[in-house]
Amino acid sequence: MANLSVRAVVSKCLKKSARLSLIEDIFTINDIPSPNSLKSALQFIRAFHCPPAAPTNLRITEVGENSILITWDDNADNEDGFEIVWTGRRDGYIYDDGSKKLRDPNRESFTLNYLYPSFTYCIRVRAFNVGGNSSYSNEDCATVPDAPTPNPNQGFSAVQFFNCHTERRTVHIWRRDVTAGSSWEALGSLPYQGQDNVPCPPTSATPFEVALQEKHRYEIVAVDTGAINCGSNDPAISSCRRFETVLIGNPNGSPTQVGIS
Repeated sequence: MANLSVRAVVSKCLKKSARLSLIEDIFTINDIPSPNSLKSALQFIRAFHCPPAAPTNLRITEVGENSILITWDDNADNEDGFEIVWTGRRDGYIYDDGSKKLRDPNRESFTLNYLYPSFTYCIRVRAFNVGGNSSYSNEDCATVPDAPTPNPNQGFSAVQFFNCHTERRTVHIWRRDVTAGSSWEALGSLPYQGQDNVPCPPTSATPFEVALQEKHRYEIVAVDTGAINCGSNDPAISSCRRFETVLIGNPNGSPTQVGIS
């Protein structure tokens, strides 16, 4: 009978995958299948897509400075991909929640990047296909470590700045230590040092030198006070000129030179 065929398809799916809504017997009239009911049952069986089985054994296997690596067991053979869902909390109220779909069947690992230090992230995963979503896996949680504290015994490298601004304006130099999470610090002003038909930096110019701690990531901002909507007291405005460097060099080596143009 038609309703038995439909039940067989649904029953098989229920054994393999996440819970489905119960389907009422709509294909029979007084337990006697009609031509229309048989046709409807056949169409249902052909169009029905069983949702995938839920992934299991999700675990956090590695926690970096701003990343978490998760792995899981893929129990399905019909998924189109996986959806990663996470919640991030700090001090009980600051949050960083999100989700990401990976259209990559048979995958069993993923790395979440750009996470916030000191946040505790709880992560789960589910599979999906055109038939729907599986149940979620178990949840696993981990805390991203704080930004490393600067080591006073580490070396420093010098970065030299030359102002060759095309409009010949004085600029203000600001910096912040991204690794240590420090706020912006004003370093001073640098007048125009360029020379006509001479590449920057000109050999006769005196550089503006900044000592930066090795193995730290810094953001250096040269604020052009003549630029529109760019004031010397607000280096974070998007129209300000920015220079960024990652220093891993030898503090006894030659200074890094940056020209502002």
